[in-house]
Amino acid sequence: MRLIFSFIFLILINLSGGFSNNSDKDTLKISLKDAEERFLKNNLELLAGKYNIDIAKAQILQAKLWANPNISIEQNAYNQETHKYFDISGKGETAINLDQLIFLAGKRNKRIRLEKINTQNTEYDFYDLLRALKYQLRTNFNDLYFLQKNIEVYEFEIDKLKNLVTLYDIQYHKGNISLKETTRLKAELFSLENDKKTILDSITQKQGIIKLMIRDSTSNYIIPLIENLNADKTDLGNYSISSLQNIAKENRFDLKKYENMLKWNEANAALQKSLAVPDLHLFGRYDHAGGYIEDYKALGIAIDLPVWNRNQGNIQASKYQSDQSKLILQQFNDQLANDILQAYSKTYRSINLYRNIDDQFIKDFDALIQGIITNYEKRNISLLEFIDYYETYKESKAQMLQLQNNLLNNLEEINYVTGKNLFN
Repeated sequence: MRLIFSFIFLILINLSGGFSNNSDKDTLKISLKDAEERFLKNNLELLAGKYNIDIAKAQILQAKLWANPNISIEQNAYNQETHKYFDISGKGETAINLDQLIFLAGKRNKRIRLEKINTQNTEYDFYDLLRALKYQLRTNFNDLYFLQKNIEVYEFEIDKLKNLVTLYDIQYHKGNISLKETTRLKAELFSLENDKKTILDSITQKQGIIKLMIRDSTSNYIIPLIENLNADKTDLGNYSISSLQNIAKENRFDLKKYENMLKWNEANAALQKSLAVPDLHLFGRYDHAGGYIEDYKALGIAIDLPVWNRNQGNIQASKYQSDQSKLILQQFNDQLANDILQAYSKTYRSINLYRNIDDQFIKDFDALIQGIITNYEKRNISLLEFIDYYETYKESKAQMLQLQNNLLNNLEEINYVTGKNLFN
């Protein structure tokens, strides 16, 4: 049994080395402002999204273009009088036709209007993508900061507990400490090491997300810098739910897109009605030696007769699309109002909880744990009391960090749902 526990202890020591911090690696200490600047400059998803705007603008240019004229040339294959093939002399027949399509009922301008609305929607998509990516960057930045702070708590506890395990292991072999007590300390150390590994895995994940978003291909270990955390220990200022809803109506680009879709469907309905009007073909014809005179010249027009197809189906469909988009817009407004209500409520509760925490309590608790360790070493408290204090300290510190993390992310959520950076 002693050999087994000694083996476990050696494993713990090796694991501890594997979970060491990143002090030996190159580090990148970066503020949120600097991270956002690098994100705006380097993020490939964002840069690729900008091209969609250029593509949409090119479609406006395409819609402005007139239809190309059509020219056809006709040459008689065999002249029976001259017995020549493809006779291009004065005695052979040559005909030339020139045709130009003329759009009627303002179809060209209506298509241009549709493409302009599409371009606006593409721009709204881009800015909505920017909003979503910035929220992702900011929340992962906050998460990484507090995960690293949490690791510091575990490293402090593990370091102290390792010293105790080493000391008590020596005393155990001298017969001064029971195997039960030594084993319980080693089990607690193993639990802390395992929890630390889980947090380190989360840190690795957050590091990868941020590196990808700011396009940092180095092996740097990112250390987020957050200052003035106490500045967030305030209230929501003068913002009410209704004021946040008004801000969202002005700044949410996805909402603007849904509103724009109403305009697009109205413009499309007008285009579909205009398509019921047939277009005009204006043409000219020249025919040499093919008619009652040697050189025949003529102008003409051609137009489809709207007997069967008057675009009835597309006109009706466009009306249904307009009615549908009104319902979709209303649904989105309802969802937006609900999102703002939830974000406001969560932030309000987080702020109230944070404001009720006594800063001195945390400082006293940090000092208390030092005394607990000393008293346990002096055998003034039992093992169970020591473990209980240790667990309480770890959980309290973790909950405090999580509360701060939640508060910052709740504020970021308000920024996200309103589409405006109200809190930095």
